[in-house]
Amino acid sequence: TVMTEIGKLQEMKSLDIGHNQFSGSIPTELGLCQTLADLHLVANRFTGTVPTDIFLLTNLQGLIISENEFTGPLPEIPGSSTTMSAGERNPRGSGWFNFRQLLALSFDRNKFTGTLPIDLFRGLSRTLVTLDMGFNQLTGTLPVELGWMSHLERITAPGNQFSGTLPFEMERLTDLIQINLTSNNLTGTVPKRLCIELDGESLLMQQFGCDAILCPPGTYHPEGAASVHGGCRPCKGSRSKQLGKTKCGNDGFFLVGDIDGDGVVSPREVLRLLFVETDGEHWGDKFKSWFDLRVHQCDLPGVTCVGTDVSKIDLTDAALCTDGRGGGGDPDNCPGLPAELGNLSTLEVLLIKDRHHLQGTIPSELGKLSRLKYLDLSQCRKLSGTIPSEIGQLSALRFLNLSGGSFNGTIPDSLYSLQGLEKLWLSQNEFTGTISTRIGLLTNVREVMMSRAKFEGTIPSEIGILALLENLELYTNQLRGTIPPTMVLCRNVKRIGKCNASSFPVERHCAKR
Repeated sequence: TVMTEIGKLQEMKSLDIGHNQFSGSIPTELGLCQTLADLHLVANRFTGTVPTDIFLLTNLQGLIISENEFTGPLPEIPGSSTTMSAGERNPRGSGWFNFRQLLALSFDRNKFTGTLPIDLFRGLSRTLVTLDMGFNQLTGTLPVELGWMSHLERITAPGNQFSGTLPFEMERLTDLIQINLTSNNLTGTVPKRLCIELDGESLLMQQFGCDAILCPPGTYHPEGAASVHGGCRPCKGSRSKQLGKTKCGNDGFFLVGDIDGDGVVSPREVLRLLFVETDGEHWGDKFKSWFDLRVHQCDLPGVTCVGTDVSKIDLTDAALCTDGRGGGGDPDNCPGLPAELGNLSTLEVLLIKDRHHLQGTIPSELGKLSRLKYLDLSQCRKLSGTIPSEIGQLSALRFLNLSGGSFNGTIPDSLYSLQGLEKLWLSQNEFTGTISTRIGLLTNVREVMMSRAKFEGTIPSEIGILALLENLELYTNQLRGTIPPTMVLCRNVKRIGKCNASSFPVERHCAKR
């Protein structure tokens, strides 16, 4: 609990005890800390109601009490402007009007009930930038005073029980960047000018307009609004007037990436999904067109076509999964390479290398790319997981480069069935196990690069079958034993690198011939 003695800390400017397991209620003595500018109690187990003494903290700039177990109505001062009669004192200077510097107010994911105090919107109309109140049990309508909040940039209120229509006055929210009102009982329409104001703020709004705020009546989306994964779908036979429906009876199948709703993720939609799943908004300005389905797939930067079919994807210049300034982006905005890449049946070259912030795994669906000849995912340090066995289905593959990743597990036996493979680069990974004797099946391979990959055991004698082998690199593993005599059969070998074990001195076995 928070001790009542906290009121003695009258010079305290910041109190941040978030992400702990504190419980109990907020002591009224907290109101004595009148120099407090930031109060962060997020993600604890606080209970009870929020005392009106909170209004004594007139210097607050941030009030963040999300993810607790607070109950009851939001605090309100009796005699405020919502309840006073004619002739009573002006309520300014009391209640929510006391917060003349408050920029951020977050009380989402609690158990608050009742309606929203009108004075919350009136008192904070000139300062508040962020308002998060989702996933409570709030009821009633959204007040017209919401439109008075001239500096509001974000409002989130999903998962409540708000009803009625959206106030027309919301069109005045000209600074708004983000809005989420899904999973309520709202009806009517979204004010058009609000959609226009938001249009320039995101690619999503540009594509879906008002549907990106709430799905219109008669439609649905699993998220209640059009998202980067698709638009609102018609709900057949529905007479519901509800905005933002998330379900549609038994007609609730939603195909991720199917933007036009035809039940198929087309090649153009796959490219858009790749953009979305790797935080495409930060790839760089020249790649913005990837999101816009009006731009033909063959006109996208980084895409090469044969006729109208996608044959090559080269994202060497795209800043995948970054913050747009060279650093790593939000991991939640970068799930990684989508499985739908397997739908690009005409793809021959996939080149996504040196993307240090790209995360996730290799989709097993890549095994469906029967024409793929060149696969380079090298130096993507955050790509991890095992190599899917489906890679062995890529019968046309000539070049496979997965070096410089964080791949683990054993090499699937199916990979060694790629008899057309000419270059196999797997260095600098976290593999386990041995080099399979099946490596002898790669009869067309010219380069095998497996250094610094943590392989164990001995070098299989079957390497001697690789008559076309020119370059074999195995140094800095955990290999033991001797170099197999069958290596003399590899007449084309120009270099052997094997420098890891004490029994193999560098001078003798990192030789060229």
